[in-house]
Amino acid sequence: MKWFSAILAGLWGSGWAAPLLAGVLVPLNAGTQMTCQFVNNSCNVPDNQVYILALANNAAGQTCTLDAAGNLTPIVAGDNGSAHSLPLSALAGGMQLPPTATSGRLYVSYGAPMNMPFVTAGVGVVQPNISNPSDPNINTTFDWVEFSVVGNQSWFNTTQVDMFGIPMLLQFYTGSSTSYAYNGEAGITETAAAIAREWAAFAPPAFQSLAGPNRILAPLHGSFGAGQPNAAYLDAYINSLWAQYTGSPLVLGAFSGTVNTSGQLAFTQPGDPTTYYVNKPSTQDVLGGQGALATGNPTELALEAQICAAINRHVLDNAAQLNNPAAYYQSSPANAYAQFWHLHSINNLAYGFSYDDVNNQSTTLSATQPRGIILTIGGGCDNTPTPSSTTTPSATPSATPSATQSATQSATPSATPSATPSATPSATPSVTPSATPSATP
Repeated sequence: MKWFSAILAGLWGSGWAAPLLAGVLVPLNAGTQMTCQFVNNSCNVPDNQVYILALANNAAGQTCTLDAAGNLTPIVAGDNGSAHSLPLSALAGGMQLPPTATSGRLYVSYGAPMNMPFVTAGVGVVQPNISNPSDPNINTTFDWVEFSVVGNQSWFNTTQVDMFGIPMLLQFYTGSSTSYAYNGEAGITETAAAIAREWAAFAPPAFQSLAGPNRILAPLHGSFGAGQPNAAYLDAYINSLWAQYTGSPLVLGAFSGTVNTSGQLAFTQPGDPTTYYVNKPSTQDVLGGQGALATGNPTELALEAQICAAINRHVLDNAAQLNNPAAYYQSSPANAYAQFWHLHSINNLAYGFSYDDVNNQSTTLSATQPRGIILTIGGGCDNTPTPSSTTTPSATPSATPSATQSATQSATPSATPSATPSATPSATPSVTPSATPSATP
């Protein structure tokens, strides 16, 4: 597989250069909540060729651009995100984040700023459509981090829900303006070249085609989409689950559900007269956290999140294993794409699909009193040649040590799953991060 073959030779070459962890954050401006600093660890990509585009919703729900000083400016129709992208060379002083920068993304791109037209004032941003070969960003290597800052609480995460383009490491600090402490970290510390080699060795045949010149696509954006060669990848497993729970109940916490004559999982719980319904999903619903697994009231959404996660991880047939990470991805069919990112991320935590926060498996860093983050971009240089033959590693996750220090998250999200998927549709106007909390049953 020739993934990044031409690009990586010049951009990445051997090993992760540990980012600066001196514990010194840039000063916090009056009226802002926290700071964001950037470390360029991209081999042979200078600061003036690494671009940051910050988009976030304000308190009124308008989509805004965010500048280095922390100003949120509602978007204007006819404008483009490229005009609001900043090279790292202009961000030596970091970026300030206001206390109401909700549902935001920090886009990182190499060589060119993101081309994202603003089509409707205050709401309409055309996000990159990585499934469309004509998208103006298709030949640009890019990635993003998701965040939300609400009052004294914040959420940050790296994500591979839609794709992987650039290794990035998030490091989180909490405290006051002048007194703060290191809180935790999440992300990937391997070089992109190493990721390419390891993906080629690991990915089952159906998943190999997801790797392309500038990124590895999530299954739904590749051959697992509707009408594509692997569109029915999970269908047989889903059919077997619906047959299994026609005759015996599926127990999710206090809820017990069986498949009714309409083909729905019908859930009840003691003391609650309401019946909650989950429709039978398709392969695309499971891989995308969409359709049958993203509809209904908050309780149904939370049940759907658990079911979605368990099918991706191939454990819904044995509910006793739903909260046992060692049992995840041990049988086929499963979401091998998501499994790969857990194997290659700090503490085996990754956002490999929309509901990967179920059972606290995602990269979400959340805490009160946020003071700052340091985002290290790129995995350093790696000149190891890509081998012609490959072997498949064990499916059992193993701990991936941090290149700096171990992560300690002081505010780990609840074990009750979020009902808000990480993935934002590629051309929708809003920017909704996975890190945003939501109601659960």
